[in-house]
Amino acid sequence: MTDQVIVRLIEKGLTITTAESCTGGLLAGRIVDTPGSSAIFPESFVTYSNEAKTARLGVSPATLATRGAVSADCAVQMAEGARARANTDYALATTGIAGPDGGTAEKPVGLVYIALAGKDGTVVREYRFPGDREDVRTQTVDTALSMLNEELDRIASVDTGMRLPKENLPAAGFRPVRQKMAGWLKVLIGLILVTAAALLIYSLTILAQKSLDIIKNGENQELEEYLKPYLGGGKDQNKEKGSDEQADQGISSIEAYIQDDLSYEIKEESFSEQENEDKYRIALQVSYPVLSGLKEDGDKINQTIRDFAMQTEKSIYENPDPAGKQKILELDQVYVIDEVEYKVTYATDDFISIVFNDMCVFGATTDQKLQVRTLNMDLRSGEIYRLQDVFDLENEDFLKAWEKSLKDEAGSVLGDKLPDLNTEIDRKILSGQDEDYPNAFFVDKAGGEIGFSLCKDAKDIGWVTAPFVSDELVRYRTDSEFWKQVTWK
Repeated sequence: MTDQVIVRLIEKGLTITTAESCTGGLLAGRIVDTPGSSAIFPESFVTYSNEAKTARLGVSPATLATRGAVSADCAVQMAEGARARANTDYALATTGIAGPDGGTAEKPVGLVYIALAGKDGTVVREYRFPGDREDVRTQTVDTALSMLNEELDRIASVDTGMRLPKENLPAAGFRPVRQKMAGWLKVLIGLILVTAAALLIYSLTILAQKSLDIIKNGENQELEEYLKPYLGGGKDQNKEKGSDEQADQGISSIEAYIQDDLSYEIKEESFSEQENEDKYRIALQVSYPVLSGLKEDGDKINQTIRDFAMQTEKSIYENPDPAGKQKILELDQVYVIDEVEYKVTYATDDFISIVFNDMCVFGATTDQKLQVRTLNMDLRSGEIYRLQDVFDLENEDFLKAWEKSLKDEAGSVLGDKLPDLNTEIDRKILSGQDEDYPNAFFVDKAGGEIGFSLCKDAKDIGWVTAPFVSDELVRYRTDSEFWKQVTWK
């Protein structure tokens, strides 16, 4: 694996550095074992102590005090700091507890965080490796190199021809030239908290507080104000989250069903990118689940999930359409923002249902969109189940039941923002043929929900879903294999 990865870097002319804690130089050693590695490996950092992490890599003392050296935040800052200081294309960072001592109930021996920083952002993953000290360190190095290999596979498949021309922007896509930014992670965390606060404060309760209708002011000055601490240079980064009641809104309030003793582990991964130039305000934070330990086609399944989570990021950042590019380039101030959070609402060994809450701004602050996107997938075959394949849309009883439930959920708050529903429009929406109202359905503990996002008018942002208990759903079933995967208990 090592030779293969390093040779690929050499062939592509891509450089790398490492920032190591628990591996103590083992990763760097593996890299330099490959002949020719000096062309792509200028230097490395072994920062075992907290003081060294701060002095040599710029890791925030606040992060070390609150999160600890063995944390995702620390790993990310190590990778970003190493990449900036070595001026390389990539940086790998490792931090963890190799043992035999030092473990706790919260952070046991074998807990390791690996971060990979590159021009497209930073990915960090959590692992729990078995074995003794040598085993943990060896597995950490092998996994770090595997992460790098995956990244090289990814960039090999990216068509960069759709990115904005370099004569119009300092770099590809909407990505300005990277500058060294001290404390960038605090800025990113501030964005998440600020954006979450904006969504919560302006959200209205739809479907037991699951559906959001935010920012009612047509000029959307509220969004500008809430994003100002982040976009303007990081003021007021310690804004607290909302109350417990507010925190229970949105997808977090969905009651999930997760099978006991799953044959795989659900972990979390995220993509992040942040830039703050004179004209460009870019803030991307996309989170998604990773299924570790799948028996078959695990890489393919996880790639499908990642691609689904990254759909908006791709469309507004990496590969915007030509018309969108031109529109953006004519603005005095460009906002490219995407925050995606998720919840696994139903998971068994063979099936998973995932809900993504996706808030984006593309262009001016008035160019906003808030959508619910759902992924229902057979984990054996990789088949994705669409709403129109699962439910009988010719059954008028189903359409009437859905329409009534949806209107009940919308009530007086969102009722006037719904389209004029009738049998013809119902079928158009539920069959996925209406771009103004993209449909969504997911499975949860009690049954499932079916609805759509409001994308017709920028003033009416949000989504609404109609709940059905399991006994109701099965009345309107098709002969899809989906119904063999889902059994409510």
